[in-house]
Amino acid sequence: MSFPLDLRQTMYEAIGEYVARAARFEFNLIEAISLLAGIQNKKKRRISFMGMTFNARLGTFKALATYWAPNKRLRDQIYSLVKAGRDIRKRRNSIAHGIWGHERGGDKRMLSVAHTPESSDYYLPKSTHYTADKLRAKARSLRRLDRRLENVVDQLKVAKIP
Repeated sequence: MSFPLDLRQTMYEAIGEYVARAARFEFNLIEAISLLAGIQNKKKRRISFMGMTFNARLGTFKALATYWAPNKRLRDQIYSLVKAGRDIRKRRNSIAHGIWGHERGGDKRMLSVAHTPESSDYYLPKSTHYTADKLRAKARSLRRLDRRLENVVDQLKVAKIP
């Protein structure tokens, strides 16, 4: 595998879009958790969850929804978001922290990101293959998921939390 110093501009744009959308999803996730937990102060919201891992945030969101979601429909929406959100962390970490390259003599439009999965005993990194179009499609999917989360946040802002 060859790891060029510079990638195609379209790849930088696609990588950046995915990472930015993942960060926005995490911001909205903290907002939703805070609303369910009754934390009104915005600084307290950020400080309360900034050291927490992504999976722990998802677990907290699900646990809070189990007991304090104002209705079954909203609880089911949260469960669905948590289930869909499980895949984000692994992909985001590999995209943001992996090293990008391509097969020697291969198609320069197809890049692979070499990464070592967290909490694994791998001695050699894994790789995932992406084109800019495939990364953009993943980013669009994440945007839709974030929009659903934003909708839940809007509902929580006006709901009576038990």
